[in-house]
Amino acid sequence: MNLANKITIFRILLVPVFIILLLYSTPGNNGGRYAALFVFCLAAASDGLDGFVARAFQQKTELGAYLDALADKILLDSAFVLLSYLKMIPNWLTIIVISRDILILGGVVLLRIHTENVEIAPTLTSKLTTFFQMVLIIATLLNLNTAYYLWYLVAVLTIISGIGYLRIAGAKFNGI
Repeated sequence: MNLANKITIFRILLVPVFIILLLYSTPGNNGGRYAALFVFCLAAASDGLDGFVARAFQQKTELGAYLDALADKILLDSAFVLLSYLKMIPNWLTIIVISRDILILGGVVLLRIHTENVEIAPTLTSKLTTFFQMVLIIATLLNLNTAYYLWYLVAVLTIISGIGYLRIAGAKFNGI
């Protein structure tokens, strides 16, 4: 297994640590929340690092592309569900984020059933969406007032990204 994939797996392994730290933080004691924030930031930074390593050292693989997408979904969806459960972000936003990811996963599975070659290529909009989802989670964990405004930006970007992926999937299905 190459270094880029090891970094991605490390990101996946950080998710339960993040969840445990945040779940067991107490309202009066911010230590657990800040520890969870540190772990989340480490995982978020590893998202950029694994891609850089894969490109810089010619370590791009199909497995790596799937693992990277999976790691993003596990990290972000876990964070959104947990922050929604803790009443730190609204349920409607979590529903939008999870629904988009289910749509993407379903589309990839359907395409994979109908054709052998399913290329996972993130779009600019999806990269922006992921970035702002991460920024929102960090702002929320820091208890910043700007997090409220980010809810709407993330919702709009997530919806636009989801529609973009639906268009791509539709074009691929028409080509089958």
